[in-house]
Amino acid sequence: MLATWERFKARFGNADGDKTGVESLLDAVSADLARYAGRARGGTPCMEKGERVHFFSIRPAAARYLWLPAYPVVSISEISEALYNEWDDATALVEGDDYMLDAGTGRLTRIGAWLPGARTVRVIYTGGYTGPDTFDAAGWMPDAWASGTAYEADDTAFLDGVVYLCTGDVTGSTPPAADADHWERRDVLLPDDVVEACLAQAGFQWNRRSRIGLVGEGGAGGSISHYARDELLPGVKQTMASYRRRMG
Repeated sequence: MLATWERFKARFGNADGDKTGVESLLDAVSADLARYAGRARGGTPCMEKGERVHFFSIRPAAARYLWLPAYPVVSISEISEALYNEWDDATALVEGDDYMLDAGTGRLTRIGAWLPGARTVRVIYTGGYTGPDTFDAAGWMPDAWASGTAYEADDTAFLDGVVYLCTGDVTGSTPPAADADHWERRDVLLPDDVVEACLAQAGFQWNRRSRIGLVGEGGAGGSISHYARDELLPGVKQTMASYRRRMG
């Protein structure tokens, strides 16, 4: 979710204590906001951090660019090419030799050309934003990275919205983003305006719940209720439009 029940309760109050209903609404609103921003693949929202496996069909043969739907990209585990789904015999690609990554936009640039055909490229990666309440309830965050500070392996540091993990002892002035020998991206924090947009939309729909109706769904394990979605607010649309992919 792009916002949590705790944030919602602090903002709007929740006199009837319907945590399940609020969380269901927040989940639905989060999905709507992600889709509005074009952050979905096959109808599945891809804005929140997660491990992904995506396949790409390459047409035309000269295509150089692929766009990962879950971005910003935190890390790539594997990019490989194969014909006819023969992934046991796939060719693994190497960053810098075979492709380049723009982590912020999710753009993959092939050095040469991608293998043409249907489902010929497989990308296994972690991408998307980390929500505001991943870190502990006391509000813990890594300290901001400071030039010249001595860091040891497993230390963390925060810079420009990104949390980095130190992978080897280092003292220097090179920022983590430019020092892959000592730092690894771990989390890209969800921007505050996205959290605020989710809260604003959810609060609006919560206050209208008696008008838009409570929707019930049945299943093998019982039933669950959630609140029907409503049109996005103009301000919410404006915020989420700013997170649409910028090509080029």
